[in-house]
Amino acid sequence: MFYQKNSSFYKLSAFSSSKGSLTIQFMFGFVLVMCFILIFLNITLTLVASEITQYITYASSRSLFLAHGDESAQEDQAREKYLELTNKPHIKKFLGGGKVFEIASVPDLGINTSFSSSINEKPNLFYGVWTDFTPKMLDVKTPWGSVDEEDSFFQTVIGSYLGREPSHSECKDFFKKRWEFIKSIHNRSSYNLPTTWFTESDNGC
Repeated sequence: MFYQKNSSFYKLSAFSSSKGSLTIQFMFGFVLVMCFILIFLNITLTLVASEITQYITYASSRSLFLAHGDESAQEDQAREKYLELTNKPHIKKFLGGGKVFEIASVPDLGINTSFSSSINEKPNLFYGVWTDFTPKMLDVKTPWGSVDEEDSFFQTVIGSYLGREPSHSECKDFFKKRWEFIKSIHNRSSYNLPTTWFTESDNGC
């Protein structure tokens, strides 16, 4: 039998042993699987948070869309809706109080001039509510690049653009200007129009 402690055959047999290899493979596989689970979990939570933010901007945009006394009142009710939703306890808890996911405390609203058409570079009328969305849980230090806030690419703009109904004051001004225009293109004496007449609309203004 070739059994000698100091022989090269014994040393070679010791290095050829497969004892413990299954444990090492399991540890390596376990760490690899847990990393993939963590990555997919972060991506899934980020997608859910972005959909919640999308709903917040959509509900705020609907408030902006509705007619009101004047344009500033429409904007105020859109901001109130945005703050109402972002301050709900379950939404704030899911977003991590701004530590996990961050959205602007005050939204941007009106016409988003960042969208422009190819014709004469005139802005399209994308009228609505939008906000910055930053998933901070994806901003991690990596050996292949920096993810600082200045050069981080984990940020996007989420918004909803539904337009805006004319306000009461805008509607009244429109009919008043139209009435003045009608009087200007016609001879007032031929129609015998009284000077004390005023405009009144029956379309909901």
